[in-house]
Amino acid sequence: MAENDFWVSGLLAAAEAAAPVAAVGVVARGLREQFGARSVSFLFVDLVGRDLVRLTEAGDTLSGRTAEQVRLQDSEYQMVLRSQELRQFSAGDGG
Repeated sequence: MAENDFWVSGLLAAAEAAAPVAAVGVVARGLREQFGARSVSFLFVDLVGRDLVRLTEAGDTLSGRTAEQVRLQDSEYQMVLRSQELRQFSAGDGG
């Protein structure tokens, strides 16, 4: 098993052991530490595929968490979901 496999399995075990409300923060903190990121975003799509929620963790507390709802229709996100191809878009703030 590769070193990264151990890291991922440890991260998933920590998320499972955490309270449900803290699991996203545990994974975000692990990803920030592993990759030296300032923030981590998770994208969740509703079951019917109309909306996407971007949950961003930028710190170790809930105050560093933001949620943004995005309509999927005719968006860059819809294009990526349908094509399943990697695409890079400017965040507009230098990100």
